[in-house]
Amino acid sequence: MSNKKQDRPDATEKIEEGAIEVINKSDEFIRKNRNILIIAVVAVLAVVGGIIAYKNLYKAPRAIKAQEAIYKAEQYFDRDSFEIALNGNGADVVGFLEVIDQYGGTSSANLAEAYAGICLYNLGQYDEAISHLKKFKSKDAMASPSLYGLIGDCYVNLDKTAEGIKYFEEAANKADNGLLSPIYLIKAGIAYEALGQVANAKASYQAIIDNYPNSASLPEAMKLLQALEMK
Repeated sequence: MSNKKQDRPDATEKIEEGAIEVINKSDEFIRKNRNILIIAVVAVLAVVGGIIAYKNLYKAPRAIKAQEAIYKAEQYFDRDSFEIALNGNGADVVGFLEVIDQYGGTSSANLAEAYAGICLYNLGQYDEAISHLKKFKSKDAMASPSLYGLIGDCYVNLDKTAEGIKYFEEAANKADNGLLSPIYLIKAGIAYEALGQVANAKASYQAIIDNYPNSASLPEAMKLLQALEMK
């Protein structure tokens, strides 16, 4: 986690005891589904990267050089070597940040923005992650909601929970499917509970029950909703 976050007062001092309990009970769910979300993002980036490689065969030499530059960084990214993927190794690996700097305007540089954001998120540099994630442009139906959700995670880790909720809800709306949308709605609900906004939390969980009754996340949503109704 970044030093910037460590310098702030403990976030739990700002959250009511009941909300802390909810977050703790739901922590396993969030950890389990975090992998689904990251895998979804990486899978989409791999597809987008493949399309870029194909198109670059017919484009300017600069675009081809950008594709060659990003290739090794992607390999380190796949190994979870986020520091090297981001910054390179000073020798044969050009990091995502250098791809962005040297090849701005190319499709590979745009793709590197998303990769850089994910690397920075995993390195605990949330402000920087948000900056890069917001610069990535894509019309892909999976990439956009996945990265919106990751921006939401960054804001929550920065103790900007209300801002994080906006991105969770936007991610759920953009995804509009039974895999990703319920995960983001549960994240939004838990965040609402942390802010003491019980009615909004209930609405988030109820939206899963009403709109995604076949989702694997349905039992968790029902459990969270029932816990609120018993209070």
